[in-house]
Amino acid sequence: MVFHFRWLQEKAAVEFSSRIIHKKTGKRFNSGSKIMSLNAGTGQLQVFGYGYDGDVYFSNTGAMDLKDKKITWKMNEVIINMTKSKYTVTFSLENPNLLSVQMIDRVVDGKKQEDWIAKLLRKTKNNGK
Repeated sequence: MVFHFRWLQEKAAVEFSSRIIHKKTGKRFNSGSKIMSLNAGTGQLQVFGYGYDGDVYFSNTGAMDLKDKKITWKMNEVIINMTKSKYTVTFSLENPNLLSVQMIDRVVDGKKQEDWIAKLLRKTKNNGK
């Protein structure tokens, strides 16, 4: 898994991009981007995104909550074949170099899916300086 965050529009929004590579085959499993910003009309933090799960295109929208060292997304997703999903993703910073990512309460076309958790170690690029 590779995650990247960057500021947009003079820190008015954040772009989150991700890429998940299958460990055994080395092929891309999932990739996408999400934009996180403040909804000026409601005062709520909003999320919208897009990407590919394998070769299948998806788009999603949701709400975001920030509390302590956790970011929580509550998402609604539609795949190009009209499959609909709802899920919650939580990012927890366990220490400066360890990020925990958890997906819970995932329902796809009315069927509950298995929850999962991944722990990611931070790696920085060494630019020779």
